[in-house]
Amino acid sequence: MKRRNDIQRLLGVCFLSALLLMGCGGKKSTKPEKTAQQLTAEAWTLFESGEYDNAKSGFEQALTKDVNFADAYNGRGWSNGFLDLKDEALSDFQSAIAKGLDKPDAQVGLAGLYLGKEEFQSAINHSSAALSADSDYAFSHKPSINYLDLRLILAQAYYGLGGDYLDSAQVQVDHLNPANHLDPANPNTWTVNGQTYGTYAEALLKEIQRLEQTIGEP
Repeated sequence: MKRRNDIQRLLGVCFLSALLLMGCGGKKSTKPEKTAQQLTAEAWTLFESGEYDNAKSGFEQALTKDVNFADAYNGRGWSNGFLDLKDEALSDFQSAIAKGLDKPDAQVGLAGLYLGKEEFQSAINHSSAALSADSDYAFSHKPSINYLDLRLILAQAYYGLGGDYLDSAQVQVDHLNPANHLDPANPNTWTVNGQTYGTYAEALLKEIQRLEQTIGEP
């Protein structure tokens, strides 16, 4: 009889333990795990606050939930860009596009990266793609990066190609500063900030540099 009572007590303890583990009595404390979308939204908030390292970690957590979540690659790309990890940023932006990102953010990021690498045609291609998708583009997580930067990248990249591409650089300069009045056929117009230059190419470069100071780079 004593052995039976001992077994019953043991079973009773096990049963109570099981109930506690199951959250018996409405005390269940397990919370649902966050989705890739939720983790990405939190990471963007960190990014907007300038916490690029923490934002990058947040985007990486999102990717552990969903390796195909395009906006997490996009966010990690921008975080890497601001952390000066250019190769990593380039790879992330490419992945974001490959995963079907539905906004031009990654194109904008690639345009700036390729300009920095002096791969001018690639910079032109990505800037043009971004402007085609949204001619009034502004980066929702840092609105100071916008279509003006894309026009500036185009002007810089076309100038970098040189030769006949200077006309295309001038088109972008005209968008950014319609009052520049630079004319390759008229030396009297080769003046920027009150200084006259000996060649049209030099004057155009100075105007692009002046615009860079005004607008800034992405």
